[in-house]
Amino acid sequence: MATSIITLRNPLGTLVFQETALSNTPVQVATTGPQTFFHFELDNTANAAVTYYKFYNKASAAVVGSEQPYVIYAVAASTKTAVFVPSGLTFDTGNSCIATSTQANATTQVAPSTAVGLTILG
Repeated sequence: MATSIITLRNPLGTLVFQETALSNTPVQVATTGPQTFFHFELDNTANAAVTYYKFYNKASAAVVGSEQPYVIYAVAASTKTAVFVPSGLTFDTGNSCIATSTQANATTQVAPSTAVGLTILG
């Protein structure tokens, strides 16, 4: 897993979050307080099946299966998808995310065949 966070000073926002190996282990995007995200780049080009990116509105890494995701983005096989949220998607208590091949909120979230990429502008 390779995570990086860059602070920006421009109109798009103040945060660039990049994860190059997202899987079914929760990753915390921002550690404290409210955060608003405006753009998501979801890279599922390495997988031959749909991958579900699940985001949780929680200050610490989500307990997968015991909590409902705040938002889920499904990304088709072998594609990269950009999601723009012009008014912003606000997480009020913090946030974490996973990538899984399991659509439902099951206790066990199956990892995608190959870890996926995620970039967030906030």
